[in-house]
Amino acid sequence: MLASTRGEDPRQLVRQALLAQRHCLNFVHDVEANGFFVGLAAASRRLHNQGLYHWVGELEARIHYREGKRRDRMAAAPASDGWGRYVTPSGDIYFDLEWDRGTESLRRLEQKIRSYIAYFKDRREAELHQVLFVVPGVSREAVLLERIVKEFPMFSHANCRFWVTSRAYLDSSGALGRIWLSANPTKAPGPTSKAGWRAPQPRHRRPIAELPAPPQDPRAVRSSGPTPAGPPCPP
Repeated sequence: MLASTRGEDPRQLVRQALLAQRHCLNFVHDVEANGFFVGLAAASRRLHNQGLYHWVGELEARIHYREGKRRDRMAAAPASDGWGRYVTPSGDIYFDLEWDRGTESLRRLEQKIRSYIAYFKDRREAELHQVLFVVPGVSREAVLLERIVKEFPMFSHANCRFWVTSRAYLDSSGALGRIWLSANPTKAPGPTSKAGWRAPQPRHRRPIAELPAPPQDPRAVRSSGPTPAGPPCPP
């Protein structure tokens, strides 16, 4: 009835209603995850050479990842809490966000890690795609770092890169601060040489603007913003 009065396709509204019903208990989690992107856009709004170009929240991520955009016959597609593209002078940083409120078991987090590894394994330039985990505290951060290193395949030619931080670092240093710890094994394959990037030393935190990025596309930073003209398709 609503679609009829607005002259819209009812299938889209029905799908949104079903997703809202299915994930209604995740309301606070979704708001906090979206808040990360809003905070990143706000923190970079005065910078002339970098910024959050566009992003999608968990609703669009679920649609893209679970209904076709990331379906793969060989590996289950990861459904993140959001996806973004951050523009820097050296290139565009593509990243998935995993926002952990401490309510999920470590086994569930391990399943997410394995799904990312299986999906990105040996894909072209997979090492230039970032997966950012935000966890409640430093103790959970240390445990998650160990789990990622344990799950990461040592003989994969290419895979995504994992980064971990805690809410304490995020709240104190901000979204652009040096808060991200690399969770990939030190012997894991790094980004391609053309990226001109070196892996950080253990326990050395990096800001999001210094994460691996493919070469710069002809994209104006002034066009950056939290709301894209059309939903992008996460790679």
